[in-house]
Amino acid sequence: MAQTTLNYLNNRNLFSTHYLESLVNENPEWKEDVTDAFNLTKKLYHSRKESWSRMDESMLEMFLIRPILKEALGHRFVPQAKVELGARRPDYAFFENDGILNEALEKKGDR
Repeated sequence: MAQTTLNYLNNRNLFSTHYLESLVNENPEWKEDVTDAFNLTKKLYHSRKESWSRMDESMLEMFLIRPILKEALGHRFVPQAKVELGARRPDYAFFENDGILNEALEKKGDR
């Protein structure tokens, strides 16, 4: 009986198939252990699993998205940050560390 390969990839041409199948695995980010982040995300999800479908977008952000971003993934962010005059506001502005976040907040106060 011939052995078949499972195709786990559904490429929509955003990236080349060669990159997705071969090169992406060489990035150090793919070698990180994400078990703790995954388990915390599952715990947050299951904590209100029966309620998610009744929540609106702002409630989902408050009780699921923001805790995942902050607690599980360790991101530093500002919601609905103004990025430039007259520009549309992104849902979140992400910062590499607390120093850069504080610097951005201080500049915002200077305007």
